[in-house]
Amino acid sequence: MVQVHKYQPLHSHTTSVSSSVSLPISNKFVGNLLVEKVRDNPSYRAMNIAKDIKCDYALQLTYQRDWRGKEVAKVLINSSDDDSYSRIPWFYKKIVESNPCSYVTYSIDEDDEVHSNGKYQGKFLAATTIDANNGMFLVSFVVVPAECLKDCTWFMGHFKEAISDDRDVVIVSDRGNSLMDVVQRIFRPNLHAFYCRHLMENLKSYDTASFIEEDV
Repeated sequence: MVQVHKYQPLHSHTTSVSSSVSLPISNKFVGNLLVEKVRDNPSYRAMNIAKDIKCDYALQLTYQRDWRGKEVAKVLINSSDDDSYSRIPWFYKKIVESNPCSYVTYSIDEDDEVHSNGKYQGKFLAATTIDANNGMFLVSFVVVPAECLKDCTWFMGHFKEAISDDRDVVIVSDRGNSLMDVVQRIFRPNLHAFYCRHLMENLKSYDTASFIEEDV
């Protein structure tokens, strides 16, 4: 509450004198300022947030305050991670209803939270193919706690069941240890090939091969 006792049109201080008043600013306040910008640009960086807030509102905030404000804005836009994950059963049900010919499965492993490296973290596994226009077509995908033998076996097993025929399927991957073992057991091992890009990157990661050039 501010009360003006007397208005004085003449000021004794010069324009070079600045105010040093410090106001308490909450994360929620900053988040509300950032909602629209974060909605338009989800990758909005804290460094840019600080510059924009200083320019638009003459506020000098810390990096931590900018980052936390962005997190608040993300929750205001998308709701919290807890809320999002609690809707997975509803999302699963709607996928089944809207895509009756699709293969959809949903399961929870009580040990996943113990083995995951932090809350709600995991690995995205996907199988793609080439469509009639030589574009990438997503065939199957899943989010699992880790790219380990157990999770790769679960994914590839359901993938084979989803295609549900006896066609020979060529699996092209980086031939990681877990995938190599799983493909040999579930699919024909002689149809598991290297993805050339991964092969090139893996070879170039070794500094012992001087013959590898940029045009490999």
